[in-house]
Amino acid sequence: VTLLRVPGARYDWWDDESPAEIARVEARQDELLAGLAAIDRARLGDSPSGLAYDIARETLEAKKLARVCRIQLWGTLRPIGNLLTRLTDTAEAQPVGTPDLRGQALARFSRVPAVLDTHVANLREGMRSGYVQAEVNVRQVLEQTERLAQGSPETSPFYGPAERDGDPEFRAKMKTLVEQTIDPAIRKYHDFLETEYLPHARKALGVSANPHGDECYLAEIRLATTLPLTPKEVNESGLA
Repeated sequence: VTLLRVPGARYDWWDDESPAEIARVEARQDELLAGLAAIDRARLGDSPSGLAYDIARETLEAKKLARVCRIQLWGTLRPIGNLLTRLTDTAEAQPVGTPDLRGQALARFSRVPAVLDTHVANLREGMRSGYVQAEVNVRQVLEQTERLAQGSPETSPFYGPAERDGDPEFRAKMKTLVEQTIDPAIRKYHDFLETEYLPHARKALGVSANPHGDECYLAEIRLATTLPLTPKEVNESGLA
């Protein structure tokens, strides 16, 4: 939403990745899938509605199969596309320039500690149930968190909205927010990863080391490609 600048959108919130919200989303997906099953696909033929049906059904079925991975418990802890990079990318794209947008930016980034707390709670559940990230990936994320919390507030990616706006009061508030709220939350997250999570990280690189790992591979391949490929086939294709 932040990148697309959808008309009427607000920029003061983050996706809720709590177990309760994930369960709500999955229940809604199941409702939609049941609704599609009640439709006579043959009657749609080759029409645009038929294409929309096929895309919707394939997407929902693939997402349902991929639940076996329990990605929210470990998968967002990765060197590329992890939670912190999503937060900093959002800071880079955060719209500013008016009093209302400045207020939305302050509201959004004041919630960074809560977002990290939810993430940590998910990771703890992952440790409890055996869904953990590979050690090599955790160490790379640790390096990222170390770099992110270094330097002055003005050098932080989270200070970016203030640099693009120029309002003195907004700049002062963003500096304080980075210094007193965001950076301490990142350091707290770093300490959790280093002292609590890293000792439980898996040595094996492959997702097959997680519970239902083989099923997860197949489900993720389908989600990414829409094809019933095996990991071996994907690997052989890459080598070729």
